[in-house]
Amino acid sequence: MSFFGTPHISDYLLDFCRSESVISRWMSPNMQKDSASIKPVRHYSPANGASKVSVDSPFQNWWHKSWDSFNIEIGCGAGLHPIRYAQLNPSHAHLALERTKIKYRAFEQRVTAHNLPNLWPVNADACDWLPKHIEENSIDQCFLLLPNPYPKERQANKRWHRAPFFAFIIDILKPRGRIHLATNELWYAKEFALYCSKFWNLQILQSSVRKGVNLPSRTHFEKKYLKVGQSIYDVIVQKQ
Repeated sequence: MSFFGTPHISDYLLDFCRSESVISRWMSPNMQKDSASIKPVRHYSPANGASKVSVDSPFQNWWHKSWDSFNIEIGCGAGLHPIRYAQLNPSHAHLALERTKIKYRAFEQRVTAHNLPNLWPVNADACDWLPKHIEENSIDQCFLLLPNPYPKERQANKRWHRAPFFAFIIDILKPRGRIHLATNELWYAKEFALYCSKFWNLQILQSSVRKGVNLPSRTHFEKKYLKVGQSIYDVIVQKQ
């Protein structure tokens, strides 16, 4: 049992967060005061209206097998994290989405080479694909291990926690389901935690920072930034 609270979280993820040498508490002590800066988030509605999930498809047949855990990863790039996760957690279903064709082709080739029956790759925009395929209260973990800053205020509604689509992500989580965000921007990690706690009513389970050129990387994005000495900030939140 770990500080994450449930045994189904993979041990290899803990390795990135458990060492005191790489953990630093950076959450604002004035979160209540900071909550005054929260802006309303527009109501979410699917792009093509309400979607009914099809239960008779190759994906649904795979998804509804007797897996120990059901996970999604949005923006998986060339697939470094989903492949490693699937290898270390063969009883966990891992759905990984990448919308760019070039990165997805590299990811798909790696999936084929590794022959991982618990990993399902998808080349699509998550906002379009997930509402048509994933039901409410069905996901144990959602991984957002990619940069998504949109630093300009006029683009703030594209940040995960300020986008209407975030409501859908929360809806598909099971009770006590988790969202794991990683970013190289401290301001973004803090704002994500603030909105999750004060606007979305999610519990913050972990906030940590990792820095070091020799640290292992979960994604190609992390590999790039750790190599040049930047920090990676992790926030893990849980649905009530």
